[in-house]
Amino acid sequence: MKRLSCWMILFSFIGPACFADPFVQTLDAVGLAGTYSLEGTTSTNRNVSLSGFGSYQGQVDLGFKNHFRASVGVNYLISNGFSGDTAWGFNFGFKYFPFSWNGAKVQSLNNVQWSFVDQFRPYVGITLKTLQFTTVLASSYNGFGVNGGCHYTLNDRFYLIGEGQYNTLTGNSKNSLNEVGILFGLGVSLK
Repeated sequence: MKRLSCWMILFSFIGPACFADPFVQTLDAVGLAGTYSLEGTTSTNRNVSLSGFGSYQGQVDLGFKNHFRASVGVNYLISNGFSGDTAWGFNFGFKYFPFSWNGAKVQSLNNVQWSFVDQFRPYVGITLKTLQFTTVLASSYNGFGVNGGCHYTLNDRFYLIGEGQYNTLTGNSKNSLNEVGILFGLGVSLK
């Protein structure tokens, strides 16, 4: 019973703070494409190295508490065009915008509404990523990563994105991969 009362006290302070303004402030659809570099070791101690253009990512970002975003998305990776190995998986992440809002800041007064949008919105983040390779590496990989990038605002609805990623992934039977990616894309504000 003591644990329950501690949680209730904690939520009684955190709850009102979280819902003082709308929790989900922005909802965005994001598409990214770019280069990747994978280096790792298979279960038979064979070194593997793949790189090139062919990393694709689609995700939904939810902005909250002015400077934060949570994202969920799908990854797709193709090596050597359609003749090489392919991988797909999911990513879950959080981004922090230290110098700007996570999207448009909307204000209103007496039925007049206006918005502020920073031209450049740099961010840093962490990611949980999964990849399932189909042929050459033929294994599932899971791990954590860090990312950083910048949104460049085109107008109040569209923005360009540049992002760098570093992920450390481990798989079945002592498989491991380090992934570096540089991605560019477009974001669309839905809310």
